[in-house]
Amino acid sequence: MRLRETLAHAAARRGDAIAPGAFSWLFTLSALCAALGIGLFAIDGSHQIGFVPFNALARPAPDWLLANLTEVGNTAVLVAVALVTARRHPQLLIALVVAVLFGAIVINVLKDAFAVPRPPAVLDPQSFRLVGDAHQRGSFPSGHTFATFSVAAIALGFVTQPMARLSIIIGAVCVACARVWVGVHWPLDLVGGAFGGLLTGALALAVSRHWHGGFHPFAHLAMVSVAVLSNVVLIIGGTNYAAADPLMRTVALASTLVVAWQYLRPTPGPTAPTE
Repeated sequence: MRLRETLAHAAARRGDAIAPGAFSWLFTLSALCAALGIGLFAIDGSHQIGFVPFNALARPAPDWLLANLTEVGNTAVLVAVALVTARRHPQLLIALVVAVLFGAIVINVLKDAFAVPRPPAVLDPQSFRLVGDAHQRGSFPSGHTFATFSVAAIALGFVTQPMARLSIIIGAVCVACARVWVGVHWPLDLVGGAFGGLLTGALALAVSRHWHGGFHPFAHLAMVSVAVLSNVVLIIGGTNYAAADPLMRTVALASTLVVAWQYLRPTPGPTAPTE
């Protein structure tokens, strides 16, 4: 099917594409996150609660494994993975772009507003495990967790199978936990990031359902081009963890090649009627 036809078809059914009950799922999960966050903070009024034992859970895991797991939550990596679905599911691309743009603003505002120091700035370096750089500022909320749960929320919006939904949630939780396991975030940062990410994903889904302009071929190709540029930046610049660079660069390169094949290969024309 030609791109224009694919976009027109997706635009016509954009309201029905989102799984029934998806918003109820997302608001329920965000409410659970809010309750967990309030409960944790109420125990001692500190971001530090539970950090040391939580961080120690991953001591047997090698640094390279934790580095790769945590970088799955890198926004550029998430975009690279989701981009391969853009040709077939353009509504997902719209939601992704909205979530990334809105999330970037929200995360920066919240990090500056709360100004919570990270574990390396507060704790004795010998008291916990640190993988990678000892980041000092902007702990709450976790940006990687926010991005991960934003994309997870969008995926949940288009998935109906219970096991697929459970797998998405478990995967997002594991990626978020890695931020504590590498020693750069408090547990409460993860809860805050998950809460914000779920709501952002729900907002992005709502926008994708109502914004017809996002299905215009020019708008679609513009969004794809920006995402491909993000891939190029990731390939050239790498990530914050040298151990994760080979895999994440491979993901970005593979994403770029798949997208090039999807959009640049000749599209068969209509078959001529037979006599």
